[in-house]
Amino acid sequence: MASAVANRESNLPAQRYDAADEIGAEDVPFPRMKFAQKHTDEVDAELVEYGSIFTRIGQGDAEPSTISNPTGKEMGTQSSPAVRFYVLGIRTGYSWRDENDQFQRSQFPPDALTVARVQAAGNRVDKTYDYTVALPQIDSEMPYRFLLTGAWGGPAARLLNLMLKRAAQQGPSSEAAFEVVAEKGKNAKGMFSKAVVTRAKVPARETKKDLEVVRKLTDLVRGRGSAPVEEVVDGEVVDAPAV
Repeated sequence: MASAVANRESNLPAQRYDAADEIGAEDVPFPRMKFAQKHTDEVDAELVEYGSIFTRIGQGDAEPSTISNPTGKEMGTQSSPAVRFYVLGIRTGYSWRDENDQFQRSQFPPDALTVARVQAAGNRVDKTYDYTVALPQIDSEMPYRFLLTGAWGGPAARLLNLMLKRAAQQGPSSEAAFEVVAEKGKNAKGMFSKAVVTRAKVPARETKKDLEVVRKLTDLVRGRGSAPVEEVVDGEVVDAPAV
């Protein structure tokens, strides 16, 4: 009997050590999908074009990857090609400009809004939505962060939240496909690249492949503690009082 057990054990594949096994999901920074505004650092450094949608890995990424370029000169009246995405998780918070006109953001403390109002020193405070998304056509191995806030992204975020709520009535909202494009916008401060989000119409043959990626990435995202989509509550833009 002992001999039979030994023989079976000898036929098992040898366990090979891999340093990557020591790296948990919490140790890997998720890349970001971003909109290139006129004064985005990457635009100033001529790494990406204004009006494009690009991805990067952290602040020190010297080679951001453009995934959607504007189709018209200075965007004109055209939008960038659509990028398909699926929402795997959401974290909310607030963003503002401090007294030195530096962009600040907070999402963890329970009193985040109070902190934001004080530090904004009378400047506008915006609700932020930091989505964790899957981009099956771009990367099947890694989820991405996608922040929407302010005049350029706040309206798109609130519409996206509504569509997620509706999708959740029919099945897992993480399996609802969306598209985002960059369109020309304008306010008192000038031109900016505006996010426009819609439901995506995905061919059946692509849906199957997309959902395989979405389901594979969902466990990784939940291991990082992103709030589930079903907890989304529509937020309002808040005007910070002078202090």
